[in-house]
Amino acid sequence: MPRNNFFFKIEQKFMKDALESSVSVLKASENSPQDGFTIIDELKAKKEINLKINRKKQLKNMVKALPAVAGNYMIKIMISVKKSFKVLYPYLEDPTRNVKDNINPKLWEDLNRYSRDKWGIIKIGFTKLPKELIFRDKLVLFPYVLIFMMEMDKKKIDTAPNVPAGKEAMRIYARLGIAVNDIADWLRTKGIRCQSNHPLRGLTLTPPLGGKSGMGWQGRQGLLITPEYGPRLRLAPIYIENKSFEFTDSLEHRWIEEYCKICNKCVIECPVGAIWEEKKVIGKRSTCIDIKKCFPYFNETLGCSVCIKVCPFSEGYEFFESAKLKFTNNLNK
Repeated sequence: MPRNNFFFKIEQKFMKDALESSVSVLKASENSPQDGFTIIDELKAKKEINLKINRKKQLKNMVKALPAVAGNYMIKIMISVKKSFKVLYPYLEDPTRNVKDNINPKLWEDLNRYSRDKWGIIKIGFTKLPKELIFRDKLVLFPYVLIFMMEMDKKKIDTAPNVPAGKEAMRIYARLGIAVNDIADWLRTKGIRCQSNHPLRGLTLTPPLGGKSGMGWQGRQGLLITPEYGPRLRLAPIYIENKSFEFTDSLEHRWIEEYCKICNKCVIECPVGAIWEEKKVIGKRSTCIDIKKCFPYFNETLGCSVCIKVCPFSEGYEFFESAKLKFTNNLNK
């Protein structure tokens, strides 16, 4: 995505205004990773990435995806991103902070019920936000984070790398962005000061946040793998001011990392060989993804998603529990 695009401008303006205000903010640490778009920009500037793609194929895919993507989802995404920053300006005008932990089990139950009944969100994580997971040169207003996940339809993802899979990814980006804005509004009616963050323009690295909060664990392809959907989901955070809920932190799903080393299906099936077997540090970001290969093909196919389709955990909870039982039993022998 070009650095001067709609999303970048809105994000940069808010961060500039936040830094010039008298409110305290949570900045990235010196060891924080870069976001993927920044890495792409730097590689392009150094001419270290070849963005040459099959334009004819890309155009054909775009025509198939219209008007649902460009005419509907993208408009919703742009509106949601703009709102997520616009509603924060009253906080910049009022630097008063009421930093007081007030764990509220009833509000946690109500939050889960509201998110499930209105948006179909079946699990929420809650944890302390490490500065190391805020993208380099970015900031957020609050130090605690709620993580929300939304399922992508399996039948559509199973068509990857074809257009229906790309359209489904865009649909969930749009829907989840609206959802976290709405849930943030709901939290504010309960006295919770918060900042929602659209899944398409993240300020933090959400897969490890999801892992830290006990929702699942990162797989070989860098995505969060959960018991319910495997990697067949999108994540979005809401940052909140105080510790209003009990942390959901857990390491119970850490075995997934070892399982992935044996499985390797995403490595084998990636159409462009963009997944390494061992992690490398790219822009201070430890990853198995060769962004030079992944990004052009992702653009050409409007979302690829092959690594999600072939992941056995995408089958859902029944496979997850079966794999966990067999794998952990073998580890304990």
